[in-house]
Formats: sequence, structure tokens, C-alpha cells
Amino acid sequence: IATFKAFKLLPTLSHIPVVLFTAKVQKDELQKYLDLGILDIIIKPFQPTTLAATIEAIWKNYQGQ
Repeated sequence: IATFKAFKLLPTLSHIPVVLFTAKVQKDELQKYLDLGILDIIIKPFQPTTLAATIEAIWKNYQGQ
């Protein structure tokens, strides 16, 4: 989160969408991350066989906004 906040302060990086990988699954923590501006969250453990499709779906959703 500290790195994400630092990125947002840099004009050259602030526009880059960020997806967080985390093992924390408490609803309030996940919402806090989204409120900070994290694009989406992938919760560990995740299925390696579907990871690419998950990221592609997140990207397509982001582009559709």
C-alpha cells in the first residue's frame, strides 16, 4: 500500500492502474484498498490456470469505464 501511495504521488506513474494480490480477505480491508484507488484485487491463493483470464477481464473492464 505504501508503494501504491508513492506511485500516486508521481505524475509519470499516477495514471497506471494497479491490481493488488493479497491473502487478506477481510471485507473492510478490501474496501479500503478499493477506496484508495486500487483497480481490483486478486485474492491468494488463486488458480494459476485462470490468472491470465482474470487479469484480462480486469483490464477489459477498466478500458470500458
